[in-house]
Amino acid sequence: KKNNFHSALAIVPPLPDWDRIQRARHFARDRLYHKWPPAIRLFHPFHGNALDVAQVVEELELEPFEITLDTWVIIPHLEAVEASYKSTQASPEAINMDSEMEAQQWEEDEAVRKLIEKEERIGLQKAQARAKTRLEKGLAPDGVNSNSTMEYPDDSPRSAWEGQQQSLEDFGGPCILCLEPDLESKQLLQELREELAILL
Repeated sequence: KKNNFHSALAIVPPLPDWDRIQRARHFARDRLYHKWPPAIRLFHPFHGNALDVAQVVEELELEPFEITLDTWVIIPHLEAVEASYKSTQASPEAINMDSEMEAQQWEEDEAVRKLIEKEERIGLQKAQARAKTRLEKGLAPDGVNSNSTMEYPDDSPRSAWEGQQQSLEDFGGPCILCLEPDLESKQLLQELREELAILL
């Protein structure tokens, strides 16, 4: 069968947890939060039958387990990349309201990015001026000068954020903000995925 992204086999959290997750998705500008439920996708795309999955789960006598989500990650948004590619192949008449909204969102994001860059430049200039003044007065530099930037420990949240920002810049495309399971949960999910893959 031809691959597409219209169906997935996923683990969906209990309904009482949806409100917080959906608000976070809305705040993160996830345009699909009203189409896709919050979920951990095991197979995507998925071409099976829901009844077959239910039968396999029953046959395997799978025990319920808890999943702990403990890390924020940014990953490439493959569906958006696919949609973007398809839209470049479409005729001008095929451009719809979604693309207009994307253009408006891009313009807003660009304006915010420029404002942030401007403030960063102003902050760096002020820091350099302070460092220069301290040097002229014979005082020890405060850790910031015209030739250096502040360094953070490798395991700091700032370093993790900078690594994710670099990944985003290297990828250069739309991304998804995700919650990642802890190691124990990952192992349980992987085992479940492998068991299901054999039988589906």
